[in-house]
Amino acid sequence: MRTMMLEEVILDPEDPWSGILSKLTWAIRSTTQSSLNATPGQIVFGRDILYNLAFTVNWNDLKAKNLQRRRTNNQQENRKRIKYHFKVNDEVMLERNTLQRKMNPLRDGPFTITKIYTNGTVRIQKKIVSECVNIRRISPYLTSDVHA
Repeated sequence: MRTMMLEEVILDPEDPWSGILSKLTWAIRSTTQSSLNATPGQIVFGRDILYNLAFTVNWNDLKAKNLQRRRTNNQQENRKRIKYHFKVNDEVMLERNTLQRKMNPLRDGPFTITKIYTNGTVRIQKKIVSECVNIRRISPYLTSDVHA
């Protein structure tokens, strides 16, 4: 819409959006997406929108490329992680899963781990309540952590 210079276009008073929306949908359908290596129009209609050419989608190739992209992204993300093996009776800080004000602490704790499961979760003791949480929400308790 930014490239259309709407200030200079004379719009139909009865239906001003029809021309704009048709151009936008054409642009979306004819733009090649990097994850698909094809346009959405080619995948949906089996033909190229710009040229009169048939298009065949190789779904197995697309699945393999997406799987490889996910693995690469996971490896990049995991490179930054510090490996830590939690044990029963370790003290941990629990990330708050809601938006916080600027000066509020990001984590609560320390809480004690009472059980470790094989599916990536742990059970922690929060005062009189026992809660099962994902290990991505916890971090080792350090004396420098500010806790509530």
